[in-house]
Amino acid sequence: MAEKDRLITLTELAGLLGISRSMFYRMDKAGEIGPECIRLREAPRWKESEVGRWIEAGCPSRKKWKGGKKK
Repeated sequence: MAEKDRLITLTELAGLLGISRSMFYRMDKAGEIGPECIRLREAPRWKESEVGRWIEAGCPSRKKWKGGKKK
């Protein structure tokens, strides 16, 4: 059985990136955050494995990340 991917919160993701929540919002609005969130009701969450791959790739913009991501 495949291991489930953990979903992380905005606060956890901002912490991984070493930025504040307000800086995260600005970067996300500008398209600088590659992985898109999954909404659980109104709460945004990100797949931890995708965030890890994105960071390892050098944190490319959303446009580059979506264009180069294998499906």
